[in-house]
Amino acid sequence: MAAVWDKWIGKEMYWYPLTRMFVGNFVKPITKPFQCDLYDLVPLNYRAKPECFLSHSWDTPIHCIFKACPEDNRGAQSYWLDLFCINQHCYGDDIGKIGKIVENIKNTTVVRRGEGVPEYNLRCMYRSWCIYEVVHTPNDCLNFFCFCALRYFF
Repeated sequence: MAAVWDKWIGKEMYWYPLTRMFVGNFVKPITKPFQCDLYDLVPLNYRAKPECFLSHSWDTPIHCIFKACPEDNRGAQSYWLDLFCINQHCYGDDIGKIGKIVENIKNTTVVRRGEGVPEYNLRCMYRSWCIYEVVHTPNDCLNFFCFCALRYFF
């Protein structure tokens, strides 16, 4: 994530794509020749056991997900993020393992908007996968990161 932020979003982007746009225009083209998840392409010496599971709506701007990492994660240094860890070409068994992954990490941060109308602020809670992830999070291991979009645009 740090490489993506430093090399692509943080310095080069003058607009911020939604997560679904990032996956469609960045993750899928890179992984298409291999039909794998992006994590499989990360060299072994850059991998770490995830310390925080990030739950989010795919309608969230990608930069807000990256901002959630250092700002509200109970000191985590590594993260589990579906757009990197799930094969975006065929979902197969990856999806069925999410509940156990969430339980094993024992630290979930839900990324949600912190401004505007409540329906948009809680959009992640309208997503069945986000609810599924929250339900599988052990008691007292759930955080919320609220982003204010205007704070990042100006």
